Amino acid sequence: MALSTDGSVYVWGQGDQGQLGRRVVERRREGGLEPRKAPYLKRIIDIGGGSDHTFAIRKDASVFSWGANNHAQTGIVDARGEFDPMILWPTLVTSLEPYGDIRQITGGPHNSFAVTHDGGCLSWGRLYAFATGLDMNALSREGILRDDRGRPSILTVPTPIPEFKAASIAAGGDHVLAVTRNNKVYSWGFNLDGRTGQKDGKSDDCDDDIEMATLLDCPALKGKKLVWVGAGGQFSIIGAMP
Repeated sequence: MALSTDGSVYVWGQGDQGQLGRRVVERRREGGLEPRKAPYLKRIIDIGGGSDHTFAIRKDASVFSWGANNHAQTGIVDARGEFDPMILWPTLVTSLEPYGDIRQITGGPHNSFAVTHDGGCLSWGRLYAFATGLDMNALSREGILRDDRGRPSILTVPTPIPEFKAASIAAGGDHVLAVTRNNKVYSWGFNLDGRTGQKDGKSDDCDDDIEMATLLDCPALKGKKLVWVGAGGQFSIIGAMP
């Protein structure tokens, strides 16, 4: 994705999950290799995306999304499900409207996250691997889909993470890091190879998943002003000032 100075969004690459915001006809798949404007989008001020889904924030604070929606990761609640549903065109995300202006929005493989202008941090999507950072026992039944064994599977509605006020957020491969407004970092989710930077507190094993958003407290960060986070598939990065 690319955002131009005139507020247009350009997309290119693989589009079989609707990631390009337009249909790519099989016999003309090479058309996905060329950057083209995403339809219906004007006055866009920021963009973000996950593995197979995409977001755009308009100047009036409206949020649009498109792409894979099998775990409700686009935030469009009435078009989600297990059988490869997708949002083919940029579509207004009404589920975010109750939370006011969105400052940043991004996604991982099956989840999405938004930061509001007042520091709220919202999370939704697949509930496996603890990627939402929420206390599973505290979630309301409203908005929860369950699998065939009755276990919570998908959080369909954006839900606040209450532990901190966020400045920015980054999502990797089912693990997430957030910078707070007071320059701390919280992390959570899938923790193979210690990618969250956390131990679970139950053992010395760094591979145990971090179930809830947890303050990252390690010697290397002592006394540092933490200002930026990034997350890849199997690693994380933190930017700090002395």
